[in-house]
Amino acid sequence: NKEKGTIFSIAIGTVVSVLCMLLLSVLLTVLVENEAVSSTMVTIAALCIHAISVFVGSMLSLTGQKGRIAVIAGTVTASYFLMQIFVNMLFFSAGFEGVAAGLVSMLVGGVIAVLIKSRLGQKKKYRAKVRSR
Repeated sequence: NKEKGTIFSIAIGTVVSVLCMLLLSVLLTVLVENEAVSSTMVTIAALCIHAISVFVGSMLSLTGQKGRIAVIAGTVTASYFLMQIFVNMLFFSAGFEGVAAGLVSMLVGGVIAVLIKSRLGQKKKYRAKVRSR
């Protein structure tokens, strides 16, 4: 039963990552059309969108999880990355240029989520230890 909850949370995290990416991409498109963002900054903004999307999805999937946080966040990151590769190949016939930069930005989002979640867990343990004294 615990594994089903973990799989469900990974699926929800991945879906939320994709939805977050779509929303931020629409926002970026509007900003570029209104010339609030220069076209030279679009690549950097896209990498930031990937990092933010994976971060949000990973944090959501880590909510309520006690252990295996790195595995869960890594799985969300990997599934998001594979989905991006699949969509690029299927709809855009894009090659693999820029894949490494995209993967690194996704990994940064996942690692930050793991670090924040593990730090929050340490604070809760410390508070419980202090209260028991």
